[in-house]
Amino acid sequence: MEQRIALAGGLGSLTLREEGPRLWARAELPDDGRGLYKVWLTGRNGRALLGTLVPEPGGRLAAERTFTADALRRQGTWPVTGGTAELTFSFRNDGPPAGWTWERPHGEAFRDRCIRSAAAGLDRVLVRREGERWTMACPFAFDREFPLLPLFCFSRLKQWDEGLFCLFSFDADGAPLMPGK
Repeated sequence: MEQRIALAGGLGSLTLREEGPRLWARAELPDDGRGLYKVWLTGRNGRALLGTLVPEPGGRLAAERTFTADALRRQGTWPVTGGTAELTFSFRNDGPPAGWTWERPHGEAFRDRCIRSAAAGLDRVLVRREGERWTMACPFAFDREFPLLPLFCFSRLKQWDEGLFCLFSFDADGAPLMPGK
């Protein structure tokens, strides 16, 4: 049986076909010229790398691979519930958006112990300082755990060339600020 589903964000499609104890998967995206994309299969408890998309005739990017059901189970991805494509390398050499810098979050920046603990799981974030306040932008994907979950109600989304980001603003003492304040 073959199944075709949209990748998260509606950027492309994922075709899945069960072949006995194996699953054949193929992802396709329009080639937007922005850079290299990796595609992940998603399940209830994890994700599995399908591969890096490569150019194909007709202005498309594609990747395909065959998995064993056991391998997907071990990764928490069986049954497959969807997929996502992530820009992993940008061909544009612009660097971060104007006024922002890439940094590793450090716990001392946050007043609240719960926020410090959540920030410990973050890798790289964009930071912008403005006088007595500062804003942190965390990469966001719909199929991944929300960054800084304790601050869900304090977040806002922003789309840049680098992808989708959750923005959080803080005062000089590291206390979160509601959007628009």
